[in-house]
Amino acid sequence: MKIFAHILLSLLIIGTVSCVKSKEEPEEKSDIEFESDVMVGKEDNELRIGDGNIYQTVGDNQALAILHNALRATGLDSLLSQEGPYTLFAPSDLALDQLSPNHDDAVPGSVEREELRKILMHHVVKGSYSDTEIANMKELKPLYGNPLKVIKVDGTLTLDSAALVFSDREADNGYVHIVDEVLFPE
Repeated sequence: MKIFAHILLSLLIIGTVSCVKSKEEPEEKSDIEFESDVMVGKEDNELRIGDGNIYQTVGDNQALAILHNALRATGLDSLLSQEGPYTLFAPSDLALDQLSPNHDDAVPGSVEREELRKILMHHVVKGSYSDTEIANMKELKPLYGNPLKVIKVDGTLTLDSAALVFSDREADNGYVHIVDEVLFPE
């Protein structure tokens, strides 16, 4: 039953994002592959300091385009633009793409946005936490769902099963950390 719920939620995410993208002007799709050394920002030599709110910071990163659209589609863009502070564990586009095995338009067009909103709220924590602070915690309480368990194994920091592949991108209202999996509330 849990696997079925994960598959259903995956389809909801991809369907909502597909609906949002189809309403926008067509954009060229490049073959961007997400790697752990992808810098969150516009240039590789950019410092990891705030140059906008969390939503703007997500929008500045090519590896987070799907998430940026999903935040807008669910209304969480306004939350992550507020003063906060918040910490966002941002699933990369690669992580979001892996949720749909077909990667096509077979996803239903009418998607429950509230389910997607709950999933994305499970990636947001009230408060501003660097990776060093997170490493000293046992769990974090997201805005929605069960607490996220913090585990550090062989130098890799994980939340539940999602590894932080890029951390400490500071925004004006908190932090953005990129994770390699979508986190699902129970």
